[in-house]
Amino acid sequence: HNQDAAEVAAAHDMPFARGLALVQRGFALRYRGDLDKAAEVLSNAVQLARAHGPRDLEATAVESLGLVERELGAVDEARELLEGNLAMAREIEDERRLALARMHLGSVAEMNRMATGRATKYLSEMLHR
Repeated sequence: HNQDAAEVAAAHDMPFARGLALVQRGFALRYRGDLDKAAEVLSNAVQLARAHGPRDLEATAVESLGLVERELGAVDEARELLEGNLAMAREIEDERRLALARMHLGSVAEMNRMATGRATKYLSEMLHR
């Protein structure tokens, strides 16, 4: 019977290793385009990391889930998660993590701006018919 790293870590009561394995699985699923499954796996990673730490694992899990939510088009959920990631990056005081958190939030803001622009255009067209 073939077990993955997350199952092995769970069987040996290793929550950090299990959380890390779940994040890595989520990365792989996202890369393969299985966004719904990636969101499910990363949600589990977030819960595990919040319960057992450390904070940088939680930040990575939250960031990853935020990126998946962004790709799924769930902009509000993505923004909320990525704002949480930015707060954790500030707490951890990791410059690389801070830069990435700001970049990811910028991409979500751009999605909102584009959506607002399209909505305004369509409303304007409707009113001027």
